[in-house]
Amino acid sequence: MTLGTSDVAEVENLLLFPGQTSKRGSFIMRVRPLLSAAALVCAGLLSPAIAPMASAAGTVQLRVANFNTYSSESLNNPYTVCMDGTSLTSVGVGLTTGPFEVTPGAHNLDLIGGLDQPCSASPDLSESITIPTDPASTLVIWKDTEQDVSVSTTVMTDDLSCLQPGQSRVITRNVATFYLEGLVHAIDYKNASTTFATGLAMGSQNTVGVPAGVYSAPQAYVAGTSTSVLTDVNLPATAGTVTVRTLFGGADGSVGSNTNVIQVGTCQAATTTTTTVAPTTTTVAPTTTVAPTTTVAPATAAPATAVAATPTY
Repeated sequence: MTLGTSDVAEVENLLLFPGQTSKRGSFIMRVRPLLSAAALVCAGLLSPAIAPMASAAGTVQLRVANFNTYSSESLNNPYTVCMDGTSLTSVGVGLTTGPFEVTPGAHNLDLIGGLDQPCSASPDLSESITIPTDPASTLVIWKDTEQDVSVSTTVMTDDLSCLQPGQSRVITRNVATFYLEGLVHAIDYKNASTTFATGLAMGSQNTVGVPAGVYSAPQAYVAGTSTSVLTDVNLPATAGTVTVRTLFGGADGSVGSNTNVIQVGTCQAATTTTTTVAPTTTTVAPTTTVAPTTTVAPATAAPATAVAATPTY
C-alpha cells in the first residue's frame, strides 16, 4: 500500500498474471493466475480507501499511477515525478500515489528514472500537461506502443462523486498492448452479465455505475468480436466505492490488471423540513342587536287663538 501526502490513504493492489494467452508474431506466453481479488481481501490487501477529502479552494486532486512496463511481470521502471521543477512523488510500476492538491491548468512535467531523484537530473520525459478543472484526476504513466515511445502520460478524469445506496462505480483503463495476429487497437471488457467498456482504445477509459457485488472473471475481447485476448481476475465492486481496473503490459510479455479501490461514500438523501403552524383561533364577540329607535316628531303647538277682550264697565 502506498500513501499520499494528504489525509487520504489509498490502497493500490497489484493483481498480476491473470490467465491469458499473449501473442506477438510466433511468440506465445501463457500466464497463470497467482493472486485473486478474494485472496487479497482475505489477506487484508484489498480494502477500500478512506473517503476523499474536499480539495482546498482553487485546487483539485491529482493521483499518479505508473504502468510503464513491457510486461505485467516486469516492475522495474520506477519514476520520480517532478511538476514545475518540484518533486511531486516517486512511484513504482503497478502503484498509485496521492491524491495531491494541484492547481488546474498547464504544468511542466518531468519524469526522472528511479525513486527519490532530484528534479535537476536528466529526465526520461519532459512535456507540458494540462490538469483539468474536474475535482479529481489521475496522471497515468504508460507505454504507448502505437506511438512507439518509451514512456508516455495521459491525464484521466476520476469520477469520485457519491453513490446511491447499494451502488458502486467501475472505471476501466486500457493502457495495455494486446496482440492477435497484429496489434489490437480497441477492446470490449465484460463478463457474462455486465459490460464495463465497449470499444476501449489504448490510452482511454470508461466509467459505469453497477450494483455492488463481485463480478467474476471479466474478459477482454477484440472490440466487436467474441475473440478473447485476456481472462481477468474477479472484479470487486463494494457499495460506496469506486473500483479502478487498469489493464497494462503486453508490449513484450503478459498483460495484467491492477485494482485500486477508492471509498467515496453514499449520497445523503435530501432533507425536507416541514413546519407545522398551529391554527389561529379568532374569538369574535357576540353581536348585540339593538332595536331600532323610533323617532317621534316634535309636537307642534297649535297656534294661539286671539280672544277679544271683554270691556269692563
